[in-house]
Amino acid sequence: MRLALSVAGSAALLLVGFFALFTLGIVHGGNRHLSACPTPTPFPSQSALAPGVTGAAGMQLQTAQTAPPYVSPAPPIVVAGYMTVTRENAGQTVTVPPGTVIDVVLVNGPWSTPTASGGLTPLSTQRSCNGDVSVTFRAYHSGQITSEFDTFEVGYHFVFKVLVTQ
Repeated sequence: MRLALSVAGSAALLLVGFFALFTLGIVHGGNRHLSACPTPTPFPSQSALAPGVTGAAGMQLQTAQTAPPYVSPAPPIVVAGYMTVTRENAGQTVTVPPGTVIDVVLVNGPWSTPTASGGLTPLSTQRSCNGDVSVTFRAYHSGQITSEFDTFEVGYHFVFKVLVTQ
């Protein structure tokens, strides 16, 4: 009888422990769709409208304006042997001296870990629970850095080309 109670108590303790770990997001095996990232909660007093402004559904609060034409950002530059590349630099090609350290910082999404071909050697990788990723490469020879942004509806292919001067 004492053994049966001991086994039942141990099983209950294991069940409670597993539930606690699951609730904390520790046992989901790294699945990004079950991340333990905190979700921001707006304050109840926050409103999309400015203080004192009210509106009804379908009411237009300001006149429509034409968006300015899209201008591609300037390619990143090397400063003291370092360069930072972001999503906005996709599709660009830069020329750098050998040994340049390139930080690739991709935010706002579920990005795959950037990979490189050619003479670009990865030095470090960091990933956040919300899908942001940062990878540092050293450029010894010309190459290309790629990553994929993937939600279930739309995909985005990030490609950045690096030419190393000899």
